[in-house]
Order: sequence, then C-alpha cells, then structure tokens
Amino acid sequence: MKKSILKPKKQAQLTDIVEFTRKENTYRGRVIMLREKTVMVQFLDPQAHIELAYENNKTVVSHDNYKIVR
Repeated sequence: MKKSILKPKKQAQLTDIVEFTRKENTYRGRVIMLREKTVMVQFLDPQAHIELAYENNKTVVSHDNYKIVR
C-alpha cells in the first residue's frame, strides 16, 4: 500500500503579504510577527480595523487561515 506524502503548507515569513477572511470579508495584511501556530498581521487597508470594530490595525491569523499573496 502506498502512502501519500502531503507537502506541508508554506508558512508566511516576516513582511509577507497575506490574505485572510474576517466576518465574510477578505482582507490583506503584512506579517509583523511569527508564532508557532499563528502570525500577527497589520492590515494594509487603514479602514479595515474600523469596519471590524477592532481597537487597532493588527490581528492574529492561524497558519491554516491565510494565503500568501507575495
């Protein structure tokens, strides 16, 4: 029986731009901090955190919940 080998998802690095979803909308941000299971992202759109009612322009995103844009 053959085992299928899955490639692990490439994780974002500092300064990468990632795309992720919050409250059914898609946002982009720059990675500013790396953790084992998450990244901290600073929104590129200066109004995004206001739309989401966040206190600041940063959010934490799981490695499973973003796509690297560049």
